[in-house]
Amino acid sequence: MRFHHSKNPSRIALGVLTVGALVVLSSCASSTPEPEESAAGVDFPVATGSGSPTVLDDAEWESLVEAANAEGELIVYSSPPGTEETFAQFSEDYPDITVTVVREPTSDLIARMDQEIDAGVAGADVTWHSQPAWAATRAEDGALNALQLSPEAAELGWGEFATDDYYLQIMANPYLLGWNTTLGEPVDNIQDLLAKAGDTPVGIAEPISQNGMFQLQTWMDEYGEDFLGELAALNHTVIRSTTPLAQSLAAGEVGYAILMQPGLLDQLKEEGAPVEQIVPDDGLVTGFAYGPMTLAGADHPAAAQVFVNWLMSQPTQQLLVDSHGPLAVPIILDGTENALAWDEVQAVDDAEWPQERRDEFRAVWDSYFLP
Repeated sequence: MRFHHSKNPSRIALGVLTVGALVVLSSCASSTPEPEESAAGVDFPVATGSGSPTVLDDAEWESLVEAANAEGELIVYSSPPGTEETFAQFSEDYPDITVTVVREPTSDLIARMDQEIDAGVAGADVTWHSQPAWAATRAEDGALNALQLSPEAAELGWGEFATDDYYLQIMANPYLLGWNTTLGEPVDNIQDLLAKAGDTPVGIAEPISQNGMFQLQTWMDEYGEDFLGELAALNHTVIRSTTPLAQSLAAGEVGYAILMQPGLLDQLKEEGAPVEQIVPDDGLVTGFAYGPMTLAGADHPAAAQVFVNWLMSQPTQQLLVDSHGPLAVPIILDGTENALAWDEVQAVDDAEWPQERRDEFRAVWDSYFLP
């Protein structure tokens, strides 16, 4: 299934603060935060999961921006690497609003937000990660605010990329193949890598989420279930996440990297590391969507809505492509340079990967990769 603009609820990624451990909150019964009316009388309805985002008229949008400036702050919980610097640009366009970015892996961010939501503690105003199933569940709980689109965003057609009223697909990152130029040869796709790797060490990101599982399953569907056996026969190391995988590739500990995430190798290459990466050319590219969700009960609900609309603007989409590419953006912004076509990246459908299926896939994976 490719990224599209259906309203399937299962479809769903300055000051800088990097958190190394979760805040431990006292246990209490789950409670749904109640959104409050912001300064300037702007209303923020709780997401219902039953319709499209609200479209504001010019006067309502001006009131929202006024309220956001009055709040003066914005807290974003984000999982992709490098978003601290990217999101700091928001304050260039809205200088009255100071942005703080808390960046952690998606699983840690979700655990942190679940604790804060259940404890009734305000934390993130906006979160940006690649787990749409979490958004669907929390929208049903009333823990997300419905999104509000500016007249400009609505005219561009962003409402067509909404999942009900709480989530918008903003960008899609593909999984990449990487190689160390002193150890490995350039490759075009996974079959090319299998043919060229030989005894060269290969790093494989562990498929912890359905995203990585879906890429592996896509290859298995094309090349047969023994594809995992071909991977396991390589001189391989399974590495838990893509950050240490990128570091291992740069250090020459592995010569090839499979299931590489965009953004990591670019920075290492700028620092002089002998690394290259490629979007596979075989039409079997999968990846993960990133989109913003605004938290009900947040301290800065107006700034959160303005930030979401900022993400949808043409300049910001270009900034995302330039800073976090390769990636795909919706076709409505076809003037965005160097972006992948929106249908080049196949999206995982969370509804097709419930916990039972993920457990079944891991059992097959473990049969090849565990001692």
